[in-house]
Amino acid sequence: MFNRGHMSGYFNDGNFGSDFGMFNMGWLGLLFNLLVIGVIILIGVIIFKELTKSKRDSHQNHQGSSEQTNTTAINIVKERYAKGEISEEEYHRLIETLKS
Repeated sequence: MFNRGHMSGYFNDGNFGSDFGMFNMGWLGLLFNLLVIGVIILIGVIIFKELTKSKRDSHQNHQGSSEQTNTTAINIVKERYAKGEISEEEYHRLIETLKS
């Protein structure tokens, strides 16, 4: 189709672009391109995991702090009962409320 003469700088044996950059590297270029794509995907996966990890950790910390607050409240009720500030009936009612 094309003559090797004046067009050979633009078309090498009829294959457009074979003289440009990575396309001329054959299997090595293909492996390099796959490596770059793999690294980009790996970075994306790492970023995704870090973002979901921070949300998951935040949710777990919130649950833990709720349990800790509940335990602290129970200790306060026990102290108030020990000091005689509340009756036994009120003590049991508050403990049941806090445990549920």
